[in-house]
Order: sequence, then structure tokens, then C-alpha cells
Amino acid sequence: MAFPQNDAYGIVVGRRKEKLDSFVNKHAEGKAAAVELDIKKLDRTQPKQTSIVYTSSKLGIVPMVRAPKYGASKAALHHFVLALREQMKDGPGNVNVVEIFPPAVQTELHDGKHQPDLKNGHQIGIPLQELIDSTRAGLVKDDEQIAVGLAKGIFDAVEPTRQRILRDLHAQLTKILQDFLV
Repeated sequence: MAFPQNDAYGIVVGRRKEKLDSFVNKHAEGKAAAVELDIKKLDRTQPKQTSIVYTSSKLGIVPMVRAPKYGASKAALHHFVLALREQMKDGPGNVNVVEIFPPAVQTELHDGKHQPDLKNGHQIGIPLQELIDSTRAGLVKDDEQIAVGLAKGIFDAVEPTRQRILRDLHAQLTKILQDFLV
């Protein structure tokens, strides 16, 4: 497992400012900085095996009517990750693109401050430690896609077919476009 205290790089995004501040104070004080990631240069600038880990959501696979913007943003991230993973397969092979699909998790996301229409919202979902343990197990096994809890059933029902279609379409388009690419 790689973390800032082990001289590894980590990118933490999409969290509330107070959570990011807490993360930096705990794990990376003096080491955190804003960086720009250039995917086109990534395989050349990273000489050793590495991973980029994204956290999407089961709601990126199947939307929840209650949260259309959240689901749409996670769907966009999921499509980006699928395409990026295919692109990186054409590179030298030293960058793994990993995606985590958590279910609802007992965090501040569901509390009264952030969703005042929910009663006891902090009890929604699985305990955070369960997500951490399941995710860690998938990372240790070098899984590229880690679906946890209820997200696993949704993932297994939809993603194998979607990703087969993606690979088939990518192969077809690669063949069609080869005469046009410079």
C-alpha cells in the first residue's frame, strides 16, 4: 500500500475542504501541492510501475433519481477511466488505471448538514472501515476494478457487457481510423 508517509504520491480530490485539510495534516503536511496531470506524458515520465486510482460510484453505472448531478458526474468519470485504461494499454504498460465503485458509505455525505431532508442519514450505507478493507484487498490483488458491497451486484450485471462492447468498438474504430490518423 502506498501512502504519502511512505514517499508515495497520492491525489485526493472531490472531498470537502475540511476533509482535504485533515488529510494533508495527517498524511502529507509539507508534501501536498496542486499538480497538473498530463496523461499523454504519463507513461514517459513514470519509469516504474504505478497506478492511478479513481473513485467513482455505483451511481455512475446506474443513476439514482434523487441525485442526477452526482450520478452524471460519476458516469462521466467512469467513461473517462474506461477510455484512459484502453489508451494506457497502448503505452509501455507501466501505468495501471484502477477504479473503485463504492456503495453508499456511512460518511458526512449523508448527514443533516449536507442533506437536511434525511433523518439519521449518517447511518446510510456500509461502515467506512468496510469500504477501506475491501478496497485495500482489491488493491493488494492488483484488481483494476474494485466494486464493493451493493455496488458489486450492479457492476457484475452491467459492466462485463458494456466493457466488451467498448473493446469491440475500440478495435473497429482503430481499424477504420488507421488510414486517417497522422
